[in-house]
Amino acid sequence: MKYQSTAKLVVICITLLIALLFFKDSLHEFHFKNKEVSVDATFVAYEVRK
Repeated sequence: MKYQSTAKLVVICITLLIALLFFKDSLHEFHFKNKEVSVDATFVAYEVRK
């Protein structure tokens, strides 16, 4: 039982990491539009280079 929940957690984490790699350039923008509400948010993204 414990092995199944651990395996599910590992699969979910790997899937999230792969999704982050594909969408990392557009993660700083958020758009939501409904019939009555429209929300646009932009987050500041920075990168540290050495």
